[in-house]
Order: sequence, then structure tokens, then C-alpha cells
Amino acid sequence: MRGKRVRCVAMMWGLVICGCTTAPGPSLYRVEIPELHAHPTDYQTAEGVWVRCYLRDDAVAIVTELKAACLALGGTPAQCQAEPAP
Repeated sequence: MRGKRVRCVAMMWGLVICGCTTAPGPSLYRVEIPELHAHPTDYQTAEGVWVRCYLRDDAVAIVTELKAACLALGGTPAQCQAEPAP
């Protein structure tokens, strides 16, 4: 009976220890939306679909910032599409 009680207490203590670990805190990374060099321009294609165009440098800055945020929040390079080009 005593052995069973000791095992039960040991299991409960193990559950408490495992369940009381500290969780990782929020990332200190703060996304900064880059300032655009030019206003985006809207165009309508021949098919009637509207598209929004940005300067290439502005688009690259936005994508770079979003990938950095994804990595800072724990995403893998594959998930964040941040792997170097071959």
C-alpha cells in the first residue's frame, strides 16, 4: 500500500514539474512597415482584373520585413520562405 502511494505521489510530482515549465515569452521583434518611396498604382488588365503595382524596391523591403518577422516569431526558413536562392 505504501509503495503504491509513493508511486502515485511521484507521478503527481512529475506531472506538476512537467506542467509548470515556463513558456517562451513573446518575441521582442517589432515589425516596422517600410516607408514607401512612391504611392502604389492601380491598373485594370484587359481581362478586367484590378492589380496594384509597387516600386520593386518598396516590394522587396515589405517582403524582407515580413520574412524577418516570421523568423522572429519562430517560423523556420522554409515556412517563412526565407531560404537563400540557389
